[in-house]
Amino acid sequence: TDDAHLVNSHNLKVINELRESGMWGGKVNVVEAGSKMIDETENEFYRYYSNFVGSIVNFFLAIESNIFVGTEISSYSTLAINSRLYRESRENYFYRPQGLHWRTPPNVTKPHWFTC
Repeated sequence: TDDAHLVNSHNLKVINELRESGMWGGKVNVVEAGSKMIDETENEFYRYYSNFVGSIVNFFLAIESNIFVGTEISSYSTLAINSRLYRESRENYFYRPQGLHWRTPPNVTKPHWFTC
């Protein structure tokens, strides 16, 4: 739909700005590493499957990070946030055009239900 396209376009613009400048006035770095890092490896097998291997790297970076910011219309973000919830990592946010929404405050005990 047009609404989903607008949200996705806005999110991409904001993510690119955050990668450049960081979050909260540059206090928090935003990392996107997966496929690019794998493309630069000398291992030909990993380079051949860089999209797949890169997504695995990104997923483990996401669940091991101090803070995760994703979007609620993403199955990837939902998987990362739910994995982090079960690991007791509570600094998980959905980015919305109005600002960040804390998805896993202490009173949340159930995982996010993804719908699209």
